[in-house]
Amino acid sequence: MAVTINGNGSVTGLILNPSDDSITTSMLQDSVITNAKLLKQSIAFYGRQTTGVSLSPSNWHDLTGLTTNSVSSNTGSSWNTTTGAFTVASGQEGKYLLFCGVGWSNIHRVDHVLAGISINGADPTVSSRNVSQYTSGSSTDVTAMVNHMELCSVTVGDVITANGYHNYQNNEDRTSANTHTFFGGVRIAGL
Repeated sequence: MAVTINGNGSVTGLILNPSDDSITTSMLQDSVITNAKLLKQSIAFYGRQTTGVSLSPSNWHDLTGLTTNSVSSNTGSSWNTTTGAFTVASGQEGKYLLFCGVGWSNIHRVDHVLAGISINGADPTVSSRNVSQYTSGSSTDVTAMVNHMELCSVTVGDVITANGYHNYQNNEDRTSANTHTFFGGVRIAGL
């Protein structure tokens, strides 16, 4: 008998396991269900920076020390809050919405800061930029913040990190105000 979903949402032609109403693969015809057809398990990770870090100019730097308010949903050992890296394990591949924010302290007028996503250690190919501006006041030092988001396809073994960059002439602190520096992502099921 064919399995039919009726207009009212009821299902006919399906015999469930009498002990717990579950459906097992032994009840289905071969090739009816494949891994590609199953809804993938949701995966999410997130962390905010715990303390400030002084970093050199004109280089991309991984966001590390993301141990404040960290979230790890179905990631196993893939999410490392200390190194700020998410390593894609078997069954975790797919499309991810990744997001990050970086705050730099003591940035001066017309200096710029960037945030982006790195896969397998490569410099980000897409990034968001903020140019530090001020109009008046006695201080030329400001905290510059930039947020970034992108949709990425990743495969097993890929290592994903969020990166920050600044062009000020000296080492600068990635601000210790932990609400400014963060990284996270969620797998988009069905894509």
